[in-house]
Amino acid sequence: MFQPMRKAVLYNYKGFRSYYMGPRLSVAQIKAKLTEHKGGSIDVVKHDSGVADLIINYPQKLNSLSGDMVCQLDDAIDELVSWDQGKGIILSGAVSAENPKRFFCSGGDLSLVKAAVTTEEGFNISLLMNQCTTKIRRAPLLSVALLQGPAIGGGAELATCCDHRLAVKDAYVAFVQAKMGISPGFGGSIPLVRIVGYPRALDLAVTGRKLKVTEGRLMGFYDGTVDDDQATVQARVWMEDRLAPLTPASVKYLKTALNQIYYIPDELKDVDSTEIEARCFAPMWHGPRHKEVLSAGMKHRE
Repeated sequence: MFQPMRKAVLYNYKGFRSYYMGPRLSVAQIKAKLTEHKGGSIDVVKHDSGVADLIINYPQKLNSLSGDMVCQLDDAIDELVSWDQGKGIILSGAVSAENPKRFFCSGGDLSLVKAAVTTEEGFNISLLMNQCTTKIRRAPLLSVALLQGPAIGGGAELATCCDHRLAVKDAYVAFVQAKMGISPGFGGSIPLVRIVGYPRALDLAVTGRKLKVTEGRLMGFYDGTVDDDQATVQARVWMEDRLAPLTPASVKYLKTALNQIYYIPDELKDVDSTEIEARCFAPMWHGPRHKEVLSAGMKHRE
């Protein structure tokens, strides 16, 4: 039997919060406020291979990020970007005997979240974290997130902002922000869409479900797996195998050329887009590595 069409329901959005259009503090002002919220650390360990460990060290709080840690993260990335011998970053969460449950990062520390009660404070935290994750994406270094456990909320966003992701078999990411009544705020939205596509990214953000290794590898989110007891060593081998033939300059120019669809460095913004790849190519032409390969009489190595 024919059913009459129901009258459309027009939702009234009056009363919903509008986009934040309030004041914006400088980065220095934001850091001055956030450093008051202590706890944990961001540790940097550089290796002769040009690969550095960037460690989220707050295992007693599931490697959540305190305000001071966000500031340390920003400074640590600047340090690595300016490292002359740097070629790669392995971002991981610390593990301790006292807290054997392994987490990559569980997002923002609840002490910070509960203390920052105003819309402006939320904006400032998000602004600084977006700066951190943007720096990671644009860094002239290959970056990999090593997940030895869950990456939740802001931690999932942090993993997403790296070039690659390696995980133990029981690890997962979960974008639980919507379940908590918020949206992604650490800079992970755009990278997630780029990696898995808009429909899948929207599904993960709306449901907050766990993206485990098997499914995540099929959709290209995870690049490989590592063993629980050898994760750090295997991640370093994975990185060093890729980077051993490359110089720091090679990594920089390769990333610039491949990233240009998303980001153009300031020094190239006035250059015609058809020239950018050539301007990355030229400094490497007959450079030390190129001359070495040519003198050996080989165009490539298997």
